[in-house]
Amino acid sequence: MLTRLLFTHIMETKTLEIDKALYEEVQRYASSKGTDLRTLVETYLRSLLKNEAEEGAI
Repeated sequence: MLTRLLFTHIMETKTLEIDKALYEEVQRYASSKGTDLRTLVETYLRSLLKNEAEEGAI
């Protein structure tokens, strides 16, 4: 089963579908770190882009 995540930024919303069990596990992880899933995903994606840019891959 897939769970849909909605990400809203200013006036734009995007949907990301992920496995429900993974979603629930990541929700617990984010909560244990004192953050929310949106912030966790955004931070991770920014980190990926930064690492790629530093390696000259982007």
